[in-house]
Amino acid sequence: MAKFATMEWGQLLKDHLNQSRDFKNAAKDFVASFVLTMAAAPDKNFPEDKSFYAAAKKGQILEIAEMPAGETKETDYVFKGSYENWTAVATGELDPIRAIMDKKFEIIAGDVRELLRHVKSINIMIGAIKNINTEF
Repeated sequence: MAKFATMEWGQLLKDHLNQSRDFKNAAKDFVASFVLTMAAAPDKNFPEDKSFYAAAKKGQILEIAEMPAGETKETDYVFKGSYENWTAVATGELDPIRAIMDKKFEIIAGDVRELLRHVKSINIMIGAIKNINTEF
């Protein structure tokens, strides 16, 4: 079991997606990089903001990396949200596309219309989270 929002958890997710035939097929034309930031939730044992970088290219997750506090990286998309909203997406309680449309995540950078063209890839990526034995 991996703790949510750790590098161990991110590596398990990357491995799972890179072994997924569904992801390879759905994301064959998908090329994007992301920074995902989770706001601190000290009452949930998540004491500080945490950001992760992820890069996807043509059906493969090329990289997942934790970013040191205050570090920035050039990327296609930057999303920021509460720990509670990220865990709700991770457990399937909150649809990621609906969460974006309902502004539960702040979109700091990126063209959401372009992202929506790849909704199937995004849903497979998010759906894969449920296959990771996760401790919240």
